[in-house]
Amino acid sequence: MEKFNFNNASNGLILGAGHGIGLELDRLIREKYPKIQLMSTFHDAEKNNNPKAVMLDPLNESNISELAGSLDRLDFVISTIGHLGDDPEKSLRQIDLEKLTHSFQVNAIHMPLVMKHLYRKLSSGSLVSALSAMVGSVSDNHMGGWYGYRSSKSALNMFMRNMSIELRKSIVVSVHPGTTKTELSKDFLSGVSHQVYTAAQTAEHLVEFWNSRSSKDSGKFYHWNGQELQY
Repeated sequence: MEKFNFNNASNGLILGAGHGIGLELDRLIREKYPKIQLMSTFHDAEKNNNPKAVMLDPLNESNISELAGSLDRLDFVISTIGHLGDDPEKSLRQIDLEKLTHSFQVNAIHMPLVMKHLYRKLSSGSLVSALSAMVGSVSDNHMGGWYGYRSSKSALNMFMRNMSIELRKSIVVSVHPGTTKTELSKDFLSGVSHQVYTAAQTAEHLVEFWNSRSSKDSGKFYHWNGQELQY
């Protein structure tokens, strides 16, 4: 059974490491695992706070191909890319095709598009993971609303499940990082009754979670605390 641990990794990639959770993951991995040759990316230059990250448009295949050409073996690929928007749809009358399409592109489509160019780089036992969300669980949806975000995270989970079947030598998992105080969530935290974490705390949780993954977990959707979630 293949197991993943950052202590055994030599090369890795973090997508969306310019700010928020991705930035804190970059900092933590560089600090705790200095032997890892880490490549990190950002997309929005105005929000980027990571001088070590390189620009990548995760929906531009020529950009992705260029990045892939600069990389050798990869022991992990982690995506923290996500989009909620400042006014998630609460009802059908708020559906807007352009916004809905953008949600699917950013939250879901970027992952298989990037992996199309990177899968040949993956080492045996490598980790491929993306930050999903509990609200993307179909079976756990009892409130409705947030059409674009919920549905695109569900689509991401399906893409990850699909990839786990194809990438049999890798550990492919979706993970809910917990409610975290970031640019994405800042406008929606006032009504939250459960615990909210800082991005640095969430990074610690995620690294601990990933360090305990094995091949038996591939294709599944997890809470950062290790609880398996339902699609």
